[in-house]
Parts: sequence; C-alpha cells; structure tokens
Amino acid sequence: LPMYDLVVFGHVLNELPEAVRQEVIEMAWKQCAGVLLIVEPGTSTAFPIVKTAREQLLRQGAFTLAPCAHDNECPLIDDWCHFPQRLRRPRFQRQARDASAGWEESKFSYAAMARFPLEHAVWGRLIHQPRVQKGFVELTISSKDGLVQPRILKRDREMYRQSVAYEWGEALAEPICAEQER
Repeated sequence: LPMYDLVVFGHVLNELPEAVRQEVIEMAWKQCAGVLLIVEPGTSTAFPIVKTAREQLLRQGAFTLAPCAHDNECPLIDDWCHFPQRLRRPRFQRQARDASAGWEESKFSYAAMARFPLEHAVWGRLIHQPRVQKGFVELTISSKDGLVQPRILKRDREMYRQSVAYEWGEALAEPICAEQER
C-alpha cells in the first residue's frame, strides 16, 4: 500500500454508515505515515463521529495533535467541541443565496491525529468562546489535565484582560490560574 504524509477527511465520515466509517478510518490509518486530519460540520450530530474516530485512532496508537491537549478519552458530555471559521463568499454564492454579506461563519469539529507525539505540546485549547459575566470571565479549556473551567475574577485585572482577549480555538502554552478553577 502507498503511504501518505497527510490524509484528510473533509465532511465525509458523517455521510457513511458506522461500519463503513470504521473500515475507512482503519484503511486510511494504515496508509498514513504522518497526520490524519478529520473535519466534519460543527454540529451536535457530527461531533460524535469525530469523537468516535479519534478514539478508534487512539486505540491504534495515534497521538492527538489538536484540538485536544491530551490523548485521553474525550471528557465532553452533553456538549460538543466545535470551532468557527469565517469564510469569504464568492459573488456567485452571494447571488444564489440572496446574501448581502461577503462572508459567512462556518463551524466545524475536527481531530488532527498523528503517528508521532508533538515535540512542543500545548497545555490546552479554548473549546468555547470566553464567557464574560458580571465580575468575571469563564473559560472552557481542553487541557492536559482534562476539561478545566477557570473563572478569572475582574479584580485580577491583567489576567482578566488577557482572558477576555482569548480567541475560541486558541492554544494555550501554560496553565491559567489553577487556584481560581472551580
């Protein structure tokens, strides 16, 4: 079988029956010499497909490059991991959809799995937009330690400003105020 440095599934797996999906993932992994990237719609229906594929690949010895900062089972329950991406709409698409905006926001779920561990792994990644409340900001982070939700108080001005400025999907090199986690 030929080997490939990069194998990409883009909005494919959610179209396949479960048994076929597992076979396709197994075949792709056998032919992957580097990274297997799975991208599906960022919906509560498509995310479990990405989650199951990631777990299948972990059982076969894969390492998670992103979005998770760990190789453990996904800790999300009654939630799904997805990220926004602003896409430019070509003129013909704006006309076909009778859309005035030159862009649309598309959400996606993904898993980047590799035959090798990251040389410089991140501590965590924001898997939701920072939630700013009166007096604090709350973050939801997939970290090396699992799912963490630090609450940064407004009185910690510098950390609060930094936390409010984080972007959904951003990788974090170091832990965030572990003493303020709830």
